Amino acid sequence: MVDVVFDIKYHLYGYIYPGVQYLGFLPILIFFPVAGIVFINFYPNRKPLMSKLLYIIGWTIFSLVFEYISLVAGYFYYNGWKYLYSAFSYPFLLWLQLLHFKFLKSLNKNRNS
Repeated sequence: MVDVVFDIKYHLYGYIYPGVQYLGFLPILIFFPVAGIVFINFYPNRKPLMSKLLYIIGWTIFSLVFEYISLVAGYFYYNGWKYLYSAFSYPFLLWLQLLHFKFLKSLNKNRNS
């Protein structure tokens, strides 16, 4: 959702070229959900806080490398966005994804009680 708002509404970055195109939806519809499932599935829930922080840092580094490769390959472009913004955004977005998952899990738990 963040990508759609930042691309279409604010024109900060985008995929391939400005505007809506089918190839731009591929990562939003396929890659990001799969990466999110893998991120949540292997999150070290029962490990110490340091393990959790290192896990999020590792995923942040992976995301930054993936973004850089996408930039160099021409699949992704900036239009006012800076790479540094991504470095600060990814840990927050990953944490937000964990909160969302825990919230949904608690709703399901309450519903089944």
